[in-house]
Amino acid sequence: MAAMKRYLEEYIRKDLQRKIILLTGPRQTGKTTLAKILSLTGLCFW
Repeated sequence: MAAMKRYLEEYIRKDLQRKIILLTGPRQTGKTTLAKILSLTGLCFW
């Protein structure tokens, strides 16, 4: 099953080049999934 496209993903990818990103929010909203997807870019540490 493919992950949902999140509207903030592109903004986060751009910010990862210069900033530290903290993913917060309620349970079961896809924070870990988004972090794993972003880790595939090689720009972040998991």
